[in-house]
Amino acid sequence: MSDSLTVQKESISRHRIRVAVSFFYFAQGLCFGSWASRIPEIKVQLHLSDAQLGSILLSLPLGQLLTMPFSGRLVTAFGSRRILTAFAPFYAVALTTIGLATTGWHLALCLLLFGIVGNLCNISLNTQAVAAEKMYGSPIMTSFHGVWSLGGLSGALLGMGLVKLHQVPFVHFCLITSLVWLHI
Repeated sequence: MSDSLTVQKESISRHRIRVAVSFFYFAQGLCFGSWASRIPEIKVQLHLSDAQLGSILLSLPLGQLLTMPFSGRLVTAFGSRRILTAFAPFYAVALTTIGLATTGWHLALCLLLFGIVGNLCNISLNTQAVAAEKMYGSPIMTSFHGVWSLGGLSGALLGMGLVKLHQVPFVHFCLITSLVWLHI
């Protein structure tokens, strides 16, 4: 009987961890999908040409690349859970700053920040996912990435609805930030 109880507790614990990791994936996808859905509107608001927008969009992966050399070290030194819980709320805040951009260079700086914080979240979140997968003893990583995609789709659909309601990106991004912060 006690072996059965131990297995049941372990199963609940594994399930809770999987749900928690899934939530963080969903939240990151929600933030990214929200940003992506508002790119055309932000381009128009800031009077950017296609070439200008293309150049500015490189700021996001540049932020991710700049963080690569030390994000893994931070996760190793402080633990992926601490880094994730510290930076996930700021990923949503970084999203909100994008809605405040009034010029192309503002947008570039906001996207750089979004990329930096996003990379710290990505490294720590994927580390958490690998640990959860080891607990399960079977491949579950694709389910986490599927949840990220559902978050991205949700952010894009919400963005589409808010565009139809004539809400500016900043309002959309504040809504997303509030939702993420309420659940972290």
